[in-house]
Amino acid sequence: MDVVWAFAVIAAIIGLGFLSEIVFRKTNIPDVLFLIAIGIAIGPVLHWITPQELPGSDLFITFTLVFLLFQGALNINFHELIESLGTMLKLTLWSFIMSVIVATLSIWAFGYSFLTALLLGTMLGGTASAVVIPLVNRLKMDEKTRIVLMLESAVTDVLCIVSALMVMDIITTGVVAPRIVLESLFLSFGLAVVVGLGLGLLWILLLHKYEDLMHAYMVSIAAVVGTYALVEGPIGASGAIAALAFGLVLGNSHQLLHKIYAVPGPHHHKARYTTATDVPVIRDVLSPSARTFYSEISFFVKVFFFVYIGVLITFAEPFVFVLSGILSLLLFLVRPLAVKLVHGKHLLQRERVFLEVIVPRGLAPVALIQLAVSQGIPGIGEAVSLVVSTVVFTILLTSALVFMAEHGWFKGFWFSYWPKLKDGKKAKNAA
Repeated sequence: MDVVWAFAVIAAIIGLGFLSEIVFRKTNIPDVLFLIAIGIAIGPVLHWITPQELPGSDLFITFTLVFLLFQGALNINFHELIESLGTMLKLTLWSFIMSVIVATLSIWAFGYSFLTALLLGTMLGGTASAVVIPLVNRLKMDEKTRIVLMLESAVTDVLCIVSALMVMDIITTGVVAPRIVLESLFLSFGLAVVVGLGLGLLWILLLHKYEDLMHAYMVSIAAVVGTYALVEGPIGASGAIAALAFGLVLGNSHQLLHKIYAVPGPHHHKARYTTATDVPVIRDVLSPSARTFYSEISFFVKVFFFVYIGVLITFAEPFVFVLSGILSLLLFLVRPLAVKLVHGKHLLQRERVFLEVIVPRGLAPVALIQLAVSQGIPGIGEAVSLVVSTVVFTILLTSALVFMAEHGWFKGFWFSYWPKLKDGKKAKNAA
């Protein structure tokens, strides 16, 4: 593809991405449907571009993950985060474990070896932050539900990566080491959070001290990318989680700076006793224009990520679509069970439906299957189409069910109502 043609395609994709976002705002039809369709059209249908013609795709999808986590965290309030943390962790663990079991058994039944099925199951066990974060930011939902879905998608990205790497080691070495896996999880989460929060605090202090730096938005992006590189490389933890922690600090910088400088907030009862001469002036280091800028960057990477997913689709093996369709349905059917285990009946219908259906797969499986192929894992090359097709099907199902839920056409899976039906039957028998 020559430079002129490439620029024309890029301009068309951005324009269509903008139009699809307008359609999303007006109709609640998720823009990801249009973006994936664009990728399918210019890739496997018209053959204007192939995955091999996309240099630096690994770099791009990694930046997409890091930036969407960072930008999504800017909108999370610390207090609501703390209130939602317990629920998020329980839902994440139950959903991940149940999804891995269902995916592994299903893929094993398709004729793959058990270890290969387990490897693919761990890849497909978690939700995709690159899909979830832009979607939930556009939907009207309870803030705690939004935070739970966003954080779950970030945590399961790490769970998928660590679990899949463990299974790859088992396949290549034949050694099972659970202790090493637990240590890796602890280091991936613990160190990443500590370093991300620490660097985030240092950064907001620098932004507060130097006003020119505060308006250099690209430098803040460089700081986020640098945090990812430091944590993912020399430290050996999860750079994605560190980027999320960095964004949390920057998003709550105003409140944190009041705490650091011991300055009461504007609504604090001691504020009336302070004067401009005895306390420093606390500036908001994250201005509305900064949020707008980061939102535009987020739009740019999101558009090309979903188009890239569409380009990866192949129609060479039609039967794979049947298998991936069955697998996707099973992953959706197991999710309400996890939601019920965590919440029981104590959840509004609208919020329950969102928790049940916003479970798309995305970046982690695509990156991990490519890594497994590059490492020469036996029999894994045949599964690339299955994984990519499952990612696309889960994104399409999520988009369709969210649209139906928004319009009141979908009120949850039938077994979500099972306890109520059971109670009603008991009452009828008693009468």
